[in-house]
Amino acid sequence: MFQPRFAILVVIILLSALYRIIPHPFNFTPIGAIALFAGAKFWDKHVAVLVTLLSMLLADLYLGLYNSIIFTYLGLCSMVYIGTVIQKKESLINIVIAGVTGSLAFYVISNFGVWLLSGMYDHTMNGLAECYLLAIPFLQNSLNSTLFFSFLFFSIFYLLEQRYPLLKTGNTI
Repeated sequence: MFQPRFAILVVIILLSALYRIIPHPFNFTPIGAIALFAGAKFWDKHVAVLVTLLSMLLADLYLGLYNSIIFTYLGLCSMVYIGTVIQKKESLINIVIAGVTGSLAFYVISNFGVWLLSGMYDHTMNGLAECYLLAIPFLQNSLNSTLFFSFLFFSIFYLLEQRYPLLKTGNTI
């Protein structure tokens, strides 16, 4: 059976994933916001993870795979989980908290993978600290883009729900 809410959520996420393959400011993509949004809007968390990871994988297949990809995907899964926490308590402050927390979790997990698998850093505590330190510029744009696109996605969907009450039905995948 066709479910408009599910279809609109998937379209928003897939269109946003396309953003990764067009020229954009460095590390300023909607992928973190996609993960938070999916976690908050899909009732079935397996579907939220699947849609998020598939959107990322589609872009990665085009852009190229890399050795620490599993850590990137684990970081996104943590962001989906954080999105589930605000599912029934959506508010501006909770979206900001989720965006900041999710961005920090993604930063820690994904850069641990870079340290572990890239060969760019010594496998010592100093090497790990250096990896995290050098990744701070990535964190800044990641945080800014996660907050920007989260506001965009949650606002657009809220306006659509107000205009089309059918989209509010909670029995969606």
